[in-house]
Amino acid sequence: MMAPTQEMIMSKDNGQIKLIKSLQQKKYRKQHGLYMIEGVRNSEAALSGHAEIARAFYSEALLHTERGKDLLAAIQGAAIPSFLCEENILALCSDAATSQGIILLAEIPTANGGQALAVPQILVIDGIQDPGNLGTILRTAWAAGIRTVALLPDTVDPYSPKVVRSAMGALYYLNILTVADSRAFYQELRANDYEIWTTSVSQGIDYRKGKKGEKWALVIGGEANGVRDISLQYATHLVTIPMAEGAESLNAAVAAGILMFYLK
Repeated sequence: MMAPTQEMIMSKDNGQIKLIKSLQQKKYRKQHGLYMIEGVRNSEAALSGHAEIARAFYSEALLHTERGKDLLAAIQGAAIPSFLCEENILALCSDAATSQGIILLAEIPTANGGQALAVPQILVIDGIQDPGNLGTILRTAWAAGIRTVALLPDTVDPYSPKVVRSAMGALYYLNILTVADSRAFYQELRANDYEIWTTSVSQGIDYRKGKKGEKWALVIGGEANGVRDISLQYATHLVTIPMAEGAESLNAAVAAGILMFYLK
C-alpha cells in the first residue's frame, strides 16, 4: 500500500480540514467546485462511477476491516492524493452520526444541457427541499434507468452531504442539470416533442390511464405545495395516484417512484 501524500493531519486548524468542513455549506461548495463523499459504501460507488475524485482523507479506523483496506488500496491505486488524519480530527469533518474513517472530495460536474435533451426520459424536480427525499428520488431514478435529472430553481442542492449520502451512489451515474430559467427549459422540452407529465390532485386523471409516448419528462413537486404553476402551465399530462379513502397524500419520493416505474 502506498504511503499517504503528506504527514498525518493532527490539527483542526489544518487548511485541508478547514476546507472539508466548509463544504457542508453550499456557498463554499460553489466557491471551490467540490463536494463531500462519506462512508465506505458511498466511496466505493464513487470510485466505480464517474465521480471525479480530487483527494481522499482517511483515518486508522478505515483500516480495521479488509473492505476498508481494499478501498484505500483502490484510492491510492488510482493515484488520488490521500491524507492520513487523526480519527478525532476527521470525525470533526463528518456530517454523519458516526464517521467510517473516509471522506472523499469530488469535483462538482459541469451540467451538460445538450446531453439532457439527447435522452428520451428526463426527471424534473420542482422545488423539493428535503435532502433525504431528493436523495431517495435520485436513487430511484437510477434504478428506473433514468439518466438525466433537471433541478428547477429553489430545489435543495444535490451535492449537500445529506443528499449525497441518501442517494447511495446514484449521483455518480446521473447527468444533473441545474435549471436557471424554468420557462425557457419547458419551452425547449415542448419544442423537442417531450410529453410533460406532472401530478395534480384536482385536475389529474388516474396515471394508469395516461398514454405515454417515447419522449417524456416527469415533474415531481415539493413536499408542501406540489408542483408550481409554471410546471402545470406547460404540462401535457396531468395525473393523480389513486389512494384509499381518508389518505391525504403520498411522500414525494414514493410518488416519484410509482410514476417513474410506470413510465419507464
